[in-house]
Amino acid sequence: MDLGISPTDTNWRIARNAYVTDLRIARIAEMYALAETELADVKAWAKAWRADPSRCPWLLLVGPVGTGKTHAAIAALRRAVLVPRTVRWEFATCAQMLDDLRPGGPDDADERYMRCDLLLIDDIAMVKANTEWAIEQIYRVIDTRRRNNRTTVITSNDVPARLKELLNEQIVSRIAQNCTLVALVGDDRRRAPKEA
Repeated sequence: MDLGISPTDTNWRIARNAYVTDLRIARIAEMYALAETELADVKAWAKAWRADPSRCPWLLLVGPVGTGKTHAAIAALRRAVLVPRTVRWEFATCAQMLDDLRPGGPDDADERYMRCDLLLIDDIAMVKANTEWAIEQIYRVIDTRRRNNRTTVITSNDVPARLKELLNEQIVSRIAQNCTLVALVGDDRRRAPKEA
């Protein structure tokens, strides 16, 4: 990869993170490959994460379906990785994360979800099989990340009060303990007519 700058240069490392992140995002969800945001709270969160990930609050994006939560979360990730150090990050829907954590899932699932520098859990409220096992796994990931100062970005169609009913109070308390809450409003953008 030739970025036109020396590998010892701080800018090279930042450019490498941006390049690798954009490639990974394009493989995971191509429609978000170039996600950007104008949300001031999301931009401020990314700046805080770049300054000191261990002191950065978590980011919780809530709002109705189609208001741009996933787009904003990935935009936050793309801004956060612009640092001169290696950033290990993961992005998964809650359902995908749970599938990976099941017995027989990938051997590195615990490592990926609990120890990465930055985790983005999309649609945490979409726990259809909110079995005791699923809730236990979500709690385990959230609690481990909280205790080890590993920042997490979460999207949800439901506000924290409703999340207590869907998940449990312990999970929501840990998420809310030190969290930037950003509420998105508006109509479902996916249903908006496309301009010619």
